[in-house]
Amino acid sequence: MNSIGWDDESEYHFDVCKDEHLLREPKGNDLRAILIKISKNESRDVLKDVIRTAFHEQMSTNLNRYTELQKEGLLDLRKLFEDKGSKKIKEYAGL
Repeated sequence: MNSIGWDDESEYHFDVCKDEHLLREPKGNDLRAILIKISKNESRDVLKDVIRTAFHEQMSTNLNRYTELQKEGLLDLRKLFEDKGSKKIKEYAGL
């Protein structure tokens, strides 16, 4: 949404790019996991994640496509936090 200009911050209850309190609260578990993941940005980890999360016969025939999709998604998330993240959020993600 961010990369194509459709991101409307007013539509969200929490702004994961700026609500730093989420880093300290249980409801911020997903945010912390994403920030840690984008800080690693390793291809090997992406392939491992694809296999671990959704491996089945149909997917195995399209493994490269699914891996590229996962990489693109992580790069999009990284760009979102680079563009809109607060200083503390960026530091947490190693950006």
